[in-house]
Amino acid sequence: MDLFPTWTLTLLLGIIVVLVVFLKTDFRGKSKRADKSGFERFLEEWEKENEAFLRTFSEVHRDLMKRIDRLEERVETLDAIARSKENGPMQELSEVERVRNSRSQLRDRYKDIFDMADDGMSVADIARRTGRGNGEVQLILGLAERGTGHD
Repeated sequence: MDLFPTWTLTLLLGIIVVLVVFLKTDFRGKSKRADKSGFERFLEEWEKENEAFLRTFSEVHRDLMKRIDRLEERVETLDAIARSKENGPMQELSEVERVRNSRSQLRDRYKDIFDMADDGMSVADIARRTGRGNGEVQLILGLAERGTGHD
């Protein structure tokens, strides 16, 4: 659900660059090469603004992912309660505890992987930093999403 598709942002970027180059060019056809630093300053400021935007976006993304995780845990707990009501009250407690324990054990065991994932790192980067394979990292993250773990 992107606000603007990637191609739209690329098109806007191209238009901005063309406008800046057009404004920096004399109408006689000579380029204003003496004022190169102005364009360079513009690009540096733009890069800083983009980095600040990416940091802000990453923080918002991380916060939303944490909220989604908490909501998924609540949904799983409620599902476990609903399923266990059919089997009686003792089954209800054990199912809820099993879901909570498996998720927390998995998160504790692979804390470094989950911390990097929460920071927005890609699976390939996490695998490279932890010395694990891409498939193993994907499996660990996938198990946490499903709320199941292995012992």
